[in-house]
Amino acid sequence: MGGGEKYGSGIGELTRYADDFVVICITKKDSEHAYELIRKIIDRLELTLHPTKTWIVGVLHYDLTV
Repeated sequence: MGGGEKYGSGIGELTRYADDFVVICITKKDSEHAYELIRKIIDRLELTLHPTKTWIVGVLHYDLTV
C-alpha cells in the first residue's frame, strides 16, 4: 500500500461539517473501502461511528449542464 493509499487518497472526497463528515466516492467498491479505512481510523482514536448516522447511499448522476 502506497503512502496515499494507506490514508485513502484518491478513493473519494472528504467534506467536514463541524463534528460530522461526508465522503463522496464514485463507486460502491470505493465507498466500502473508504468506510473500512474510516472505521480503522476511528477505532485507533478510541471513538465510535454512530450506528444510525453512518450509511452508504447511492446517488444518481444528473447532467446539470443541460
